[in-house]
Amino acid sequence: MQASLPLRSGLRIALPLTLLFATPTLADTLHVPAEYSTIQAAIDAAVPGDIVLIADGVYTGPGNRDLDFAGKAITVKSAHGPENCIIDCEGTFEEPYRGVIFDDGETRAAILDGVTITGGATEVGAVLPQFNGGAIQILNDSSPTIRHCILRGNQAACWGGALSINHSSPRIENTLITENSSGDDGGGVFAWNGGEPVLVGVMITDNVAASIGGGVCDFGSSLVLVHVTIAGNTAPFGAGAYLFGSTLGNSIVWGNHGGVALEGSSNDVYYSDVEGGVPGVANVDLDPSFRDPVNGDYRLRFDSPCIDRGISQTSADPLPAFDIDRRDNRTIGFLDMGADEVSIDLSLEGTPEAGGAPIHFAASATVTQAGDRAEVFLALGDGLAGGLPVPGGGGRTLDLDADSLFSFWLSLPPVLRRIDLTGPSPAATVPVAIPASAPVGVEVFFAPIVWELPEGTVSSVGATQSFLIQ
Repeated sequence: MQASLPLRSGLRIALPLTLLFATPTLADTLHVPAEYSTIQAAIDAAVPGDIVLIADGVYTGPGNRDLDFAGKAITVKSAHGPENCIIDCEGTFEEPYRGVIFDDGETRAAILDGVTITGGATEVGAVLPQFNGGAIQILNDSSPTIRHCILRGNQAACWGGALSINHSSPRIENTLITENSSGDDGGGVFAWNGGEPVLVGVMITDNVAASIGGGVCDFGSSLVLVHVTIAGNTAPFGAGAYLFGSTLGNSIVWGNHGGVALEGSSNDVYYSDVEGGVPGVANVDLDPSFRDPVNGDYRLRFDSPCIDRGISQTSADPLPAFDIDRRDNRTIGFLDMGADEVSIDLSLEGTPEAGGAPIHFAASATVTQAGDRAEVFLALGDGLAGGLPVPGGGGRTLDLDADSLFSFWLSLPPVLRRIDLTGPSPAATVPVAIPASAPVGVEVFFAPIVWELPEGTVSSVGATQSFLIQ
């Protein structure tokens, strides 16, 4: 017996039923614009499991805005990230266009990944769907996944300058929602009418609402916000967020303008830094020390009190694999508050030589996160508490620039000294004798900064590389 199978061209082929049921369907990658002139044309041609891959460029006009997944479990993604793939809706209140609509019951398998949506605008009016969600609208019990995107410079006449969620449960990951506006509520995000939306690892900054919720407004959707930074937003009420029955964890709400930073009721807030303070487990009211908020950089400085102050188990488990800067969260022991995990990615290399004392080896460190001035310490360890300082290897103040390479040639004398890293410079040292005949495990420390936080706690970020010297 045979069955016919449609092809993309509209032709059909005949296959034995045994082959039809035994052979899994392989996903295709549909390239825009190489194979399909517009994004929507590729979406229309796609079948469940396919990937629509968008090349670098700015996409405008019909077929590249008001995109509709039509309920398909497909992935629409950029080739090289949102900075390089921009959907410019070119919308105005007079000629409204948005980026994407999900309204056909899409599941989490409908994925939008790594695009920028800008210039979206709705029709003028109130409450009805066509007036909400300048960049993306999600409704009718749809639950897509949106990750690694930038929603910037969009506007809604009523709710949700960038994103409107109506009776739906999307998961939004590692996305920047910035410089959007609404004529009523939710300058960045508006959620209502049921559903369980999850926003995790999201930055919601510099948005404006005319009435309520400069960054976020939730009216009864069981919204979950975890590892979210809400800053620089403006509204008369709930300058940062206006929430009802929502969950806010491992997050920062700070530096918003107009009303109280966080307003609403019946919310579960935990392990978060909220300006003005809120009840809840392990919440704080401390300046988070943003890197450059005047210029829109709401990542954390190395001296932020929000570093290592989060909790690993959250209402958004599983956490995303990456933070807002696409750094790997799975390698982090303690989580920070907010969308940005402070880390310095280091590469240490050394070649110890056992030609008697002194022991010589070379070490280098590459800093891939730029930022503050920092005390750099290089030390050796032999399993004792603390590090063992290398002559000339500690206490140097450097300006950390992205991808800077610091190289050192170190000479280790027979008698080492232990360093106590409890301040911004080397503290008292204690001689430690290591028998020349015993194998010594040597650990190279690159501690970009060591600081003393309020309440007397000490934190540091860095990396180590171990050697065994015979």
